Amino acid sequence: MMKVSMAIRVISSVSLAAAVSRVPAATADASAELPAIRVHFDDLNLASPRAVAALYKRIVYAAENVCGPSLATGSMIPLDSYIDCRKKAIADAVAKIDRVNLTRYYLKREGRQTVHNAAVAAHGAAGG
Repeated sequence: MMKVSMAIRVISSVSLAAAVSRVPAATADASAELPAIRVHFDDLNLASPRAVAALYKRIVYAAENVCGPSLATGSMIPLDSYIDCRKKAIADAVAKIDRVNLTRYYLKREGRQTVHNAAVAAHGAAGG
């Protein structure tokens, strides 16, 4: 079976705001310093449910790392900015990869039943 060799960057506009706040005003281009982690999945056959789960786990791990600390010092309550960043980074990565099986897995994990992803519409029930 042919495997697609591709990488995505998990990037969130929320993390851009965090990056800008940590960078001195004299820094040239803030977007060049936007935190990102490359997620590889060329080793996975996305027709397999286990491979889809493994890719989703990689995406979540990358999002959690790129979005920075989840808790404020001395608090056990997750920061709203972290929660928003993580959700957006995961959603953006799933949309960018654009594979039916991954989209369905993501929607199931998020507790959503409706599918508004281009991959699902384009591939139908093919399982792509």
